[in-house]
Amino acid sequence: MGCNSEYQQTTAAEAESVTVAKFITYVNGKLRIEVPLDIAEIANSVYGNAQRLNDLTENLCTKLRSLSEDGLDHIVYDAKSRTSRDLATWWERHQEYDRARESIADTEARRQELVNQAKAKLTVAEQKALGI
Repeated sequence: MGCNSEYQQTTAAEAESVTVAKFITYVNGKLRIEVPLDIAEIANSVYGNAQRLNDLTENLCTKLRSLSEDGLDHIVYDAKSRTSRDLATWWERHQEYDRARESIADTEARRQELVNQAKAKLTVAEQKALGI
């Protein structure tokens, strides 16, 4: 078997970290906010930083949620800017995932509340019999 360079391929998380860091750089530029050096380095690297993906995503999400409607129109929904259009696609996908995650969390919270209500109706002997 010959040599190959498969080990050099970026993972999905590495590539996404680069994308998110580039979007942070873009948004910060539009807001005239200095880009932290660590984020600029991730944005300009090939492999990004998969370990930072969650905090980069949280950073970008927080920035976008804090924008006014005019700010969103100017930064995220500027049809003349390719980066803005890509950011809009990312933002809409991210919001869908957030809604799905929140729905699952709400369902689990309701289920746990029902479990707690059911447990509260049991006597001590019934709880022991069920191993609760």
